[in-house]
Amino acid sequence: MEDILLLPDFEAPKGLIKIEFFDALTQKKIEELNTRNFIAKGVREYVFKAKMRDVFTADRVTTGGYVSSAFRDHFETLTLTTADHPESPNTEWVRKGKVIGYAYTTGTYSGSDVLRGSYNAAESFTTPEQVHIVCDFPTHAANGTFSSIYFHPFGASVQKTSYFYRPFLKDVKSVKKHNNRYYVLKSPSTLEIYSSNWSLLQSYDLNDYNIYDFEIVQDTIYYTRALNTKAIQKANLENPLQMELVLEKLPDSRRVAGIAYLPDKQQFAVSSSSSGSSSPITLSYFNRNFEVLKDVELGFGYGYNYGALFYEDGVLFCNTQAIDENLYNSNISYNGVGSGNTILGVLDDSFVVDGGYRFPKTCIGSRALLESPVTKTSNVTMKITYDFMLPPLFV
Repeated sequence: MEDILLLPDFEAPKGLIKIEFFDALTQKKIEELNTRNFIAKGVREYVFKAKMRDVFTADRVTTGGYVSSAFRDHFETLTLTTADHPESPNTEWVRKGKVIGYAYTTGTYSGSDVLRGSYNAAESFTTPEQVHIVCDFPTHAANGTFSSIYFHPFGASVQKTSYFYRPFLKDVKSVKKHNNRYYVLKSPSTLEIYSSNWSLLQSYDLNDYNIYDFEIVQDTIYYTRALNTKAIQKANLENPLQMELVLEKLPDSRRVAGIAYLPDKQQFAVSSSSSGSSSPITLSYFNRNFEVLKDVELGFGYGYNYGALFYEDGVLFCNTQAIDENLYNSNISYNGVGSGNTILGVLDDSFVVDGGYRFPKTCIGSRALLESPVTKTSNVTMKITYDFMLPPLFV
């Protein structure tokens, strides 16, 4: 007889949100707004399933461990941003928009940071069936207009350890999925092709250890070289060794690193930098003919060895940063794995990071899209109250 474990339907916690504005001089309430949030898929599914596994695997003499310890606190940081895209609870997994303000739910704050508010420990409380979170923003903090309220881990760093190791992804430079096949660029110069169930189909020696990243568009594979010559080459997927030149070099002798195709814009994004550790990253956008459309100097990262580019769910990923369509970025680094925590690709519902590790896409805990944008100014204080109503343990 075979025992089958059926996980029960999980009633997600419901978030009730209240935003209040108070006159800084009189302390009288001048406005109140109420709304709701959604709980992200990563919390509803991955974290819940990980905790269920703990029941069976934790503390066994034969190396059992707490699987759920791989996930950090998804409700540690409350962040206000300009993101105004429609809510999508089953697909959203990364924070978007410009940050207008934030507060940590794990401690109070009384400094002069123009973005940071404080957890109000006197008014907040936690019970098994309700988490009442109150955050205060003084007159100097979080001034501006915001449309979304996110909860996410500290610094958006999601995992601290890994239980999802793939040894055949070790030494990987970049990984992409195309037509139900996995394409893996490995150090120093190998392109491997796997089936949908990760059986190795073909392996090619590219004979050029300077090849740094690749992208696949229809039946063509594009390679970048981390040099200022033969910057971008292409080949037919049927013969990935027969390369032809696409772009000889970038201006100012910048060295190319990552490449990604943005199908909704029919553009390529290419990251580059001048040699040297103090040179900032430049993001260049090209049309399909590799005519440059614009160059943007990013406000993070230095040097040309900073990882592959990839594009997923309308977000461009560079190293450990998620860059939305307005070029606002958020850090999604993964603590404790790999040499630099660099994210090298997205496969299905997981990330691949250097060292051969994979992680579920769980970069946010929840999001609330306000009915209309809300503006805070320096002559008011703001109080945000969250009530998470948790389902009962016993019914």
